[in-house]
Order: sequence, then structure tokens, then C-alpha cells
Amino acid sequence: MFVCPECDFESAHQSRTKAHFKEVHEKIKSFKCTECEYSAVRKCHLRQHIDAIHKKLKPFKCTECEYSSAQNTALRQHVNAIHKKLKPFKCKECDYEALLPSYIKRHVQLVHSLSKPFQCNHCEYAAALKAQLLEHIRRVHLKLKPSKCEFCKYSASNNFQVKLHIRTVHKKIKPFKCTKCKFSAVNASKLKEHVSSVHEKIRPFKCDQCEFSCAERNRLKRHVDAVHKGLKPYQCHECDYTASRKFSLAYHIRTVHEKLKRFKCDRCEYAAFALSPLTRHIQLVHEKLKPYSCHKCDFTAGTNDNLQHHINNVHG
Repeated sequence: MFVCPECDFESAHQSRTKAHFKEVHEKIKSFKCTECEYSAVRKCHLRQHIDAIHKKLKPFKCTECEYSSAQNTALRQHVNAIHKKLKPFKCKECDYEALLPSYIKRHVQLVHSLSKPFQCNHCEYAAALKAQLLEHIRRVHLKLKPSKCEFCKYSASNNFQVKLHIRTVHKKIKPFKCTKCKFSAVNASKLKEHVSSVHEKIRPFKCDQCEFSCAERNRLKRHVDAVHKGLKPYQCHECDYTASRKFSLAYHIRTVHEKLKRFKCDRCEYAAFALSPLTRHIQLVHEKLKPYSCHKCDFTAGTNDNLQHHINNVHG
């Protein structure tokens, strides 16, 4: 094994260890993309970037589903994670399991570590990972959205968000199903959050300014930023509208400016711009589901917002 002299990174290939050292420690990325600001340590990485982002080439196709990828390694990871359900690496602090050790490291930094050493120079934002900070700068301050959806006008600051958009909006792929209700999710973490907060009523992250609680630290931060700090970093490029959440801005653009409501209810005339509002409409209006329960009385609500409104008005 070839070990990095600066950290605990190791690889069976000397070239990979050298590339790691140049990228992480020397910050040398000599291969520049001529179509965007991307740069890479190795020429092959630049070629992969151009093929995947700009040429939209995805030659590696899964034989068990519609998934395709620009890289063979990504296809192997997909097959192992989705179809073979391989997750050999386990978190020491919770029951999280992952396909790769890098996923465990990222999970620990995001979920268990309170440290956020990467500070934005333009605002108060701080991140646990450098990649998060760079993504924040590209999205919020530089307004860069080089990755575009091939089916609609949606664009994002990275290719992962576009893939997620295509899977959920256009292909409607949500393979992670709840065993207690009709809820389905695009990934295991969203399903786990749903089960913990809705069915098990586990909401360990509590707001110190009101009675709001939730299952994820990131959601608590969004609550504090939106409700108590009044932060609205997402700006509409067609009007003065600002939003505290990226989803709210996307909803605004599609409903106000693009007027897209492609998802239609088969029980009434209701139509929505996305599948999630339609699903919520069916659950609330037609199925009369009220999964959110008040911990102080017998009140139940169809949405968390209605529950919080009840708590503030009745018990606050």
C-alpha cells in the first residue's frame, strides 16, 4: 500500500496516492475545463467531467434498472448499494451503514461532529466539509448552475442535484418504501428520517427558541435560519421573491413564472407542479391522513406546519 505522507490516506496504486497528495495537500489542479470553472489533478478526471457534464455521455448502463453512469466505478457502486444491498462499513456511533469508508467519514462529519471549520468569506455560513462550502459559494453567491436537466428547464450547481431531480420528478423513482404507510423516499436517510419523526416520534433536535423539534440537525438549522433569523438566501431571477429554502424558490418559479402543473389528481381537479404536493394533497384531502400528533393533547394534523401552529396557539 502507498501511504500519503501528510494524512492517513492509502491506496494500492502509487499514481492515485500522488494524485491525492497534489489535490488535497498541494492544491494543484493543472487540468482546466474550457467550458466551466472545473479543474482537475489528472487529465482523465477532466475527460470524465467533460463527458459527463457537458457531453452528457453515460455509456455504463445497469442491467437491472434504468440507471446509467459516465463512470464504471459509479455503476459498480450503484449495483452494490441498490441491487446487492452491500454495506460492509458501519458507523461506530449509530446504526448507519455504507458501501464505502469515505461515506462513513462524511456521515460522521455531517451528523456526529459539531465542528464546522470551513467558514464562508461572504456570509455567516459554515460547513463541516469543504465540498459543502464550495457548493454553497457556487449556489448562493456566484449563482452558478452549470448542470442542466435534459427534460426541462431545471438547472443546478452540481450534477448530483440534477440526477436527483430527474429521478424524483421525471422518472418518479423512489425505491425506499415505508412499511407502515404509503410514504416512499429517494434515499435511505430520508426514509429513516420519516420513520423516526412520523411513526416513532423521535425528534432529538430541539429548537432553543420555540417548541419545534425534528429528526435531523440540518432541518433544525433550516428552521432557525428561516423562522428566527429570517434568512432568505434564495433569490428569484425574475422578480423580487426570496425564499429560505431552495425547494420554495423552485416551487415559486414553476407555479408563478412557468405555471407548470403537470401532476394531476385522479380524484378531483387539483393539479401540482411536483409529485410531493400531489401526494400530500391526496393524503390530506382524500385519505384524511393526520400523521402528526401533539405531545400535549389528542390533536392530530396533516402537516407539521399545522401542528406547530396548534402548539403555538393552544399551548404556547
